[in-house]
Amino acid sequence: MNIGLPRIDNLIETKEEKEVEIYSKYKEFIGKKVVLYAPTFRRNIKDPKPYAMNLLNALKSDDIVFIVKSHPNQFVGIPDTCPEYSTDDLLSVADYCITDYSATALEAAILGVKTLYYVYDFDDYSKKNGMNINLFD
Repeated sequence: MNIGLPRIDNLIETKEEKEVEIYSKYKEFIGKKVVLYAPTFRRNIKDPKPYAMNLLNALKSDDIVFIVKSHPNQFVGIPDTCPEYSTDDLLSVADYCITDYSATALEAAILGVKTLYYVYDFDDYSKKNGMNINLFD
């Protein structure tokens, strides 16, 4: 299928190939729910680690693999689970994507990945950065 945007076309065209590659490298992911946490870049956040740890602790389960993928310009305080893969690559194995204001949500939707929004700083973020959509609508 050709969507017309090279980034989206690439996501669709390489999904199966990336899925096979990642599962062959991370066999412990097979048969589990894969949850990808991919937050956007935030200005003026003092320490993002407590927020990432809240998710990690809430999702601790033998049935869940929690993958952390920091924004390239901001470390969330927990090392990336699969540093050799991009967020887009990891969407190919994700059952769920937890993000916030990131375009990753749109990419996840294109691949049919269920998306959850973790917007712990919504009021502050929308004042400082602005929003182009109302996430709550």
